[in-house]
Amino acid sequence: MDRRHSPARLLRTAPPDAGWLDIVPELEERFGMSANRRIVRLWTLVLDSRSVPNHPELYPSRRTSWLGRPEGAAQATGPALYVPERHVERALDEIEQYVVENAGNRGRAPMPAPPARAGLGQTFLVLALLACFHALVTRTSSPGPLTLDQLGQGAQGFALAWREAGVADCMRIQVMGEWWRAVTALTLHADAGHLLTNALFGGVFFYLVTRRVGAALGWWSILFTGVVGNLINCRVSGYDHVSLGASTAVLGAVGVLAGIGAAEAGIGVLLVSGPHESFWKRAWRGVLLPLAMGVALLAFLGAGEGNIDLGAHFFGFVCGIVPGMIAGGLSQTGRVLPGLWDRLVALGALLVVVWSWVLAFL
Repeated sequence: MDRRHSPARLLRTAPPDAGWLDIVPELEERFGMSANRRIVRLWTLVLDSRSVPNHPELYPSRRTSWLGRPEGAAQATGPALYVPERHVERALDEIEQYVVENAGNRGRAPMPAPPARAGLGQTFLVLALLACFHALVTRTSSPGPLTLDQLGQGAQGFALAWREAGVADCMRIQVMGEWWRAVTALTLHADAGHLLTNALFGGVFFYLVTRRVGAALGWWSILFTGVVGNLINCRVSGYDHVSLGASTAVLGAVGVLAGIGAAEAGIGVLLVSGPHESFWKRAWRGVLLPLAMGVALLAFLGAGEGNIDLGAHFFGFVCGIVPGMIAGGLSQTGRVLPGLWDRLVALGALLVVVWSWVLAFL
C-alpha cells in the first residue's frame, strides 16, 4: 500500500466487512478540508460512476459495529466512506482526478446530463395562445378596457360573457364549488397592457423554469402554482373578491425557481457546485437570488395604480416554492421523462385549461 495512507488512519470505525477501509480521512488530508455528508454523497456518486465498490456511512454515531474498533483507529466523528482494501488506491485516484479536473472551473463540478429541456418555442407558443385568446374574448362593441369593478355586472357582449364565465369569482368558487375558475382566470386579462406585462415577465420566468427541469415538470408546476395561488387568495380575500390574469402563475414561476435552487442546494448541490465553493455562495445563487427577484417583482407589480391583486401575486409566489423543490429534486436525481414523453405530459397541462373552459360553459 502507498505510503500516503495506512490502514490505521483509513479505518476509523468497523466497516460492513473486515476487509473494507474508510477513505475519508485520507481524502480530507489530501484536499485540506473537512468532509460533510454532502461531500461524501458526491464522492459516493463518483465511485458509483466508476464502478468502484463503496459503502457510505453518513451517520456513524448511530451505528455500533459488532467487529469493534481496530487498535490505533480514531473514533469516527463524521461520515465515512468504505471501500474494499484492494480498491483503496483506485478509489482515491478516481476521486482526486474528479476534484482536480473540476477545480479549474472555479471550483464547480459539471452538472449531470440534463433532461429533455423545453425550448423557447414552447414559451412563445404559450404566450401566443394567451394573446390569441385575449384577442378572441375582446371581440366586442363595448368601448374601453374592462376593469375589475365591472366584473360581476352581468354579461355585456361577447367579451363580458367569457369573463363572467371564467374570472376567479371567489363567491362562486367557494360557495358553488366552481374550482375551474381558478384555472380559467389565468387566461383572462383586463386589457392589452395587462396582457403585455404578464407576457414580458412570464416569458422570462416560464422559460427559465422549463429550461431547468424540462417541459412536463415545468409547465405542471407553473399551472399548479397559479391555480393553488388563486384558490388560497379567494379563501383569504373573501366572497366579494374577483380576479383575473396570469400574474399569479408568473409570480409562481419565480417561486418555482427558488424551490429548484433550494433542491439543488440540498439534494444535488455538489453536482452543481464544487466542494470548495462556500455554502453562502451556493445559497445566494440557487435560493436567495430567485427569492430576491420575487420580492422585487412583487414590489414592481404592486407599485402601480389600479386593480392590482397583491394577494394573488404573493400566494402564487409562495405556492411555487414547494413544487419547485419537488421538480428540482426529481430533475437532479434524473427522474425525468425522455424527450417526446416530456412534451406529451406537458401537453396535459394545456388540456386541463381547455377542460376548465368546457366546464365553465356547461
